[in-house]
Amino acid sequence: MKVLSLQFTQMDGHLRELLRGASTAASLKFLAALAAFGLNLLIARMLGPEGSGIYYLAFTLVTIAAVIARFGLDNTLIRFIAAAESAGRYARVQGVYRLGFKLTVVISLVLAGVMFASAHWIATVVFNEAALSLPLQVMSLAVPPFALFVIHAQALQGMKRIRDAIATLSVIAPALMILLSPLLIIQFGVAGASAAYVMAAVVTLGFGVWRWRISTNHHPQEAGRFSIEELFSSSVPLFWVAIMNLIVAWMPTLMLGVFSTTYEVGLFNAANRTAMLVSFVLVAVNSIAAPKFAELHQQGDLAALRNVVKSSTRLMILAASPALMMFLFFPGAFLHLFGSKFEAAGNFLRIMACGQFVNVATGSVGYLLMMTGNERALRRITIVSASGAIVLCLILIPVYGALGASIATAFVVATQNILYYFSARKLVFSSEPLISK
Repeated sequence: MKVLSLQFTQMDGHLRELLRGASTAASLKFLAALAAFGLNLLIARMLGPEGSGIYYLAFTLVTIAAVIARFGLDNTLIRFIAAAESAGRYARVQGVYRLGFKLTVVISLVLAGVMFASAHWIATVVFNEAALSLPLQVMSLAVPPFALFVIHAQALQGMKRIRDAIATLSVIAPALMILLSPLLIIQFGVAGASAAYVMAAVVTLGFGVWRWRISTNHHPQEAGRFSIEELFSSSVPLFWVAIMNLIVAWMPTLMLGVFSTTYEVGLFNAANRTAMLVSFVLVAVNSIAAPKFAELHQQGDLAALRNVVKSSTRLMILAASPALMMFLFFPGAFLHLFGSKFEAAGNFLRIMACGQFVNVATGSVGYLLMMTGNERALRRITIVSASGAIVLCLILIPVYGALGASIATAFVVATQNILYYFSARKLVFSSEPLISK
């Protein structure tokens, strides 16, 4: 313990700040992971593979709508708010927040209306699943609060209010879902689970607004002028990055819904969401790393930035290794928690856990590119990754079903992050390795 304490005190100050923040973030992310895992268990056990497959199809479509509604503004807010806050330009913080909020409100309301009106057509024509219609119609009401609570979480992250950001983004909604879902599912089935998410999203948005106001109570009331052109110069490339990442993340689920059955959608999502536990440490570090990257890049301190990236990546590899080993050797034990029918997804879990480990092993390179003004490089890579996801899903899913979806997911996640890694080496650090000493 003395050796570990000495090593910590000898660390670079920026790295110590990152690790302190990351330890707090990791604790909250652990709670968030438990809540999300508990929610997935609840949905799977109460609805079964087929019912949970319908729920996840509806949730996937609403997630896509919420990402479109944010128009790349969430990560743009982290960058501009972090930079303005560190420089003491508080009116500018308020200016970019209010502009991003107003734009998101308008776009999300339009998309929610379109989805509500077209829910029956999407269910019956696109997915040939009439049972999807009502849950999707109910879930469409969550688009505005979903998009807006993410905006507030990212704004809080830019202010380095990491606990509030993580609670808003990852903890409150699944925790409320666990409380609300059982009774609603018993009464209304899949539509009840959708209604529970709508209620959870509204409460989460209220919490995010409350915490934002508290975190900025020392700021001037008047918002500074913030150019919409300046905002869009960063958000538009990041919007396309978000769309491409949506394809990478959700194309397998959508393709399974089209070419296979809701039963296989349920199996795949249980395995995929379990595999993501491998990379929860990366999500925790990203919560504090993003504003730190923006701050150090603005200061021009590349040496400190390089040290933070290298050291945090090595620590994340160590932290993620036990979860990978457990999922490789005992996948059935974890999937049995969802119900005996879900044990059939053991190989899916093995495959996707490997993809998530590559995600961890390459470090926070996506955020590194984003926070250092390399949005266009990020966009090019995500376009390539999304194109690969579409091609692989079209080839593998019609033949192999959920197994093909698992292979496509793992391959694309791994390839995308490897490309991020080499791009960050070239553009940020002039080709110096980010992991080796």
